[in-house]
Amino acid sequence: MQKLPEEYFHLVREALRDDRKVSARKRRKRDSSPREDEHSTPQVVINLDSDDNGQVSDSSHSEDTYDSEEFEDVPEPTPTGPTSDISFTLDASKNEPKQRAKNVVSPEEKKFRRYYHMLHLLCLLVHGYIRNEWLNDQKLHKKLSKLVPDDVFDLLHPPKDTEMPLRSTRKLLDGLKKCMDIWGKHFKHVTSEGINGLYMMKWDDLNGPWEQPVREMTPKLFSRMVISGHGNRNIGAQGFVAMLRACGVNARLVFNAQPPDFTDAKLFSKLKHENEIEQPLSETKLGGRRKKRGKAKKTDNEDEKYPIFWCEVWDKVSKRWITVDPMCQKIIEQIRNRSKLEPQGKFRQHDILRYIIGYDRKKGCRDVTRRYVLQYNSKARRRRVTKDQEGLHWYEKVLHKLHKRKRTRIDDFEDEYFVTRDETEGIPDNLQDLKNHPFYVLENDLKWNEVLRPGCKECGYLRLKNAKSTMKVYKRKDIWILKSAQRWYNEGRILKTGAVHAKVINSKDFKTGEKIEERLYPLEETELFVPEPLGPHNEVPKNHYGNIDIYTPSMIPQGACLIESPVAVKAAAFVGVEFAKAVTGFKFEKHRVAKPQITGVVVSLDYREAVEAMIDGIEGSMEEEKRRDHELEGLQYWNLLLAKLRIKQKLNARHGVVRENQGMSWDEEIHSGDEDLQNEGFSPNPGGFLPEAGGFLPGSENVTPVDNESSEDAGGFIVENSNDNQLNQNYLEKQSSSEGRMRQEHGITSEEEKGAGSTFQGIEEPEDDNKNLELDYEKFMNDFDESESPANSNQSVSDSEYMYESE
Repeated sequence: MQKLPEEYFHLVREALRDDRKVSARKRRKRDSSPREDEHSTPQVVINLDSDDNGQVSDSSHSEDTYDSEEFEDVPEPTPTGPTSDISFTLDASKNEPKQRAKNVVSPEEKKFRRYYHMLHLLCLLVHGYIRNEWLNDQKLHKKLSKLVPDDVFDLLHPPKDTEMPLRSTRKLLDGLKKCMDIWGKHFKHVTSEGINGLYMMKWDDLNGPWEQPVREMTPKLFSRMVISGHGNRNIGAQGFVAMLRACGVNARLVFNAQPPDFTDAKLFSKLKHENEIEQPLSETKLGGRRKKRGKAKKTDNEDEKYPIFWCEVWDKVSKRWITVDPMCQKIIEQIRNRSKLEPQGKFRQHDILRYIIGYDRKKGCRDVTRRYVLQYNSKARRRRVTKDQEGLHWYEKVLHKLHKRKRTRIDDFEDEYFVTRDETEGIPDNLQDLKNHPFYVLENDLKWNEVLRPGCKECGYLRLKNAKSTMKVYKRKDIWILKSAQRWYNEGRILKTGAVHAKVINSKDFKTGEKIEERLYPLEETELFVPEPLGPHNEVPKNHYGNIDIYTPSMIPQGACLIESPVAVKAAAFVGVEFAKAVTGFKFEKHRVAKPQITGVVVSLDYREAVEAMIDGIEGSMEEEKRRDHELEGLQYWNLLLAKLRIKQKLNARHGVVRENQGMSWDEEIHSGDEDLQNEGFSPNPGGFLPEAGGFLPGSENVTPVDNESSEDAGGFIVENSNDNQLNQNYLEKQSSSEGRMRQEHGITSEEEKGAGSTFQGIEEPEDDNKNLELDYEKFMNDFDESESPANSNQSVSDSEYMYESE
């Protein structure tokens, strides 16, 4: 058998390749399977399998093929090397935003809770301030001082023992112990009325129901309850402070303010709240649950173990404040480590020491939370509004308003004690408490603009349970805060000569947005900016923009002053003195635009009074101009009102008062008008409109002549025969012409006209009606001008009244 040439085999291979290529072409079908969950991550897996002949087939599609003219045959490139199976995965999921947890409130709700917390705290502080004023009543002191015998009074004022100072302190403690026993015998009737409202409430409890006081507390009622020894524990503690003040003891009223916790970001438990409301109803039906209600009352009494109000007494010998709780725990202590008044365990649900305020007898107000909270910086500070600078500024401002006395040596001793408490608190033992701690910081928690001071050493270590390595803890004072040269200049400082940067970061140029390297410097590498002095003729130094930068008071040149006012530039230019526009900041806008904020001018001290006097004059003239504009606008409204009233009065005097259909609605009035028209022979057009008509029928019952003197029952307009002859003539001509046209349009004969009566009387053509309206308007204006002219008036008319009449 003769062998075929090799070229034939080559042609057969190419034909087979083309057939396989055409059969492999197919269109991807849409997936008709149900969609998966929206939160699932869609993935596309493509497997490319190569056969022995080097052909690649897509196994992800079905084997169905079809013919289509949209495809064209393309020669397949020959493989250059060995092929193998290829498998890769494409993740088609998009970067969806992280969903907020379901049990966490929204940012708006967090903001609301913070402001509500501040408002509640402010009300509580004012409440304590008012109660402290009531304790200084002299009449109350006279009656309470009789409860303390002379021997106990001597113990409250012990002489100073130079040999053993502790003896004097011991005598004071004995006197306080006896005073507490005396007060316990006096204040016997202790009630629970109004005691739960001062404990911390959950956000669910704010929806109510709230405990309403039986009667309003007044100073007289408060004094009567203290003297009679009847009231709740808070009034008892306040009365004990009043008794000590009556004996001349420097006693301070301490108030544990308990506003709602704004750091609690949990949602309201509506279902739980509904169950609590329905529970008392079920307890009334089932006798077995009454015992549980008794247990609840017992837990309430246990919660009252920790007081809201207590007392502090100043010890002159030891220079310390002594804590006295006369009502709840009945203890006397000098706090050194942990206070017995700090709630522990389950009692922290409604009583957390965060804001403890002391009110003294001289109307002083101080925050003494540091004395009673052991872990103040790591625990309590995070629950206070003072954890950020904005809240700290607000809190200090409130305390400053409530503090009415000068600073004394007692405040200095107390501040020293607080510093000692901060030092002895120690390093927190967990990461959460170390975050944003005011005295300690982890090396891993350093920010991008913070570095360790060279040569500093760690003050401790922190090792987690599951971690093998330990983390170093440094003191906050060993951390340098770095800023760029421009930032330091905005704070009134410049770099020293030969300053060395401590860190280099990558940032973007503000104008171009390009990436640049920015050097950061610590405070130690800067110095205070010294501005240039004034010129020989009091010229103010300016920059290349023609302004002067005043970001801090230290940047004002010597012998010059800054005058801030919106019209300062105008006033200085009007006076004609040397000045420079002061740039005190920048306003950053979109598209990388920074606009300088010019708030005033810098002038020499010699020109200060002249510029300020000119500013006062310009502001006064602007206020006067604004007042005149406001007055002119008011006069214009009065002018319009008076003109309307006069027009209404003249129309009523000439044509009578229009009678309104009282007791009839708009729809009833329209239907009554339709019935009258149908009775007279008219019917509405198919479009719902009536034939065009104008004027009133002389013989109609709806028009009644009205006398000017009696116009109560009058309505419509009246044709006066004496003065309107021309108007009556035009009216008759118009009536006759309109009647003829209506006869022609509707084909009505004379006989039908007799039967219809006066059906077509009063129908007008639009053209004639316009002429008639022009005549009416001209005559009305002529009569109005004649009656209102000053010549025809017997009374004198002022210029302003004539202006209103003419308008």
